[in-house]
Amino acid sequence: MGNLVCKIELSKTDGITVTVTNDDDKITQTLTLDGHTIVTTCKGKDGESKITQTPKSIALSCDDFSLDAKTVKVTAKESISEESEGTFDIQSKDAFTLDSKKTVSLSAQDSILTTGKDLTMKAKSGAINATAVADLVLKGQNATVQGSMAATLKGTNVEAKGSAKATIQGQMVSVSGTQVSLG
Repeated sequence: MGNLVCKIELSKTDGITVTVTNDDDKITQTLTLDGHTIVTTCKGKDGESKITQTPKSIALSCDDFSLDAKTVKVTAKESISEESEGTFDIQSKDAFTLDSKKTVSLSAQDSILTTGKDLTMKAKSGAINATAVADLVLKGQNATVQGSMAATLKGTNVEAKGSAKATIQGQMVSVSGTQVSLG
């Protein structure tokens, strides 16, 4: 690394500006404190990163952001919003919990104007359990329930109904009950 050019500017109206220039690598680092805002900037030939801090906010602007910590806790008194214009991955090597004291909504869609894309739930080992204290409703243009070993439908009152056609088919079909009504 060659020589760095370091400059400190003091002003009663503009505050303090500290600048470090690395001409060999074409990088300029600037720290500005103007009495209202603290701005830290690192600018090079490949991009620029910036941290802007006011008494009420901190804003980060960069191409790549990494956080490496033993524990991370994020708390908001009002709301948290995360958005990605590309892929959004969440992974855990241990247990993963998603909990809400109100409603949880999952959706997959291209936009409001299109019909949407697939939403997939998969357990690579173990089971998927869906439980509702009130009604459990599963809907789709076509609905298939399939068990590779067995499929069971249980309830105090069970009804299978087709508005156009209903078919029960198998190598062996068994109908039993204390009262059986056909037709």
